[in-house]
Amino acid sequence: MAKNISMIFAIFLTISCSFAFAVENIEISGALKKQTGNENISYPSCPICKSKSNVVPIVYGEVMFTGAELKKYEEEHGYVSGGCVIQPEKWFCKVCKKRFK
Repeated sequence: MAKNISMIFAIFLTISCSFAFAVENIEISGALKKQTGNENISYPSCPICKSKSNVVPIVYGEVMFTGAELKKYEEEHGYVSGGCVIQPEKWFCKVCKKRFK
């Protein structure tokens, strides 16, 4: 019984990570638009330090990289990885290191 529950949970986690990546793919395209100079994207100011230029979107979903590779990829594409479980926070301030809605 416990083995079946573990398997069901693993399947659920895999599906939810895949869904999260698909849903939040919009945030990746937004990050890329900011990097390419498309000014139609409205980035909020950080509620703590009021910085706007250091705010990047949080992208949720399974990642292909870890450690230094992940940080380099995030910097190149202008976003921060939020992990597999979607949270209400959509933005990250690189100065304060805080997530916010």
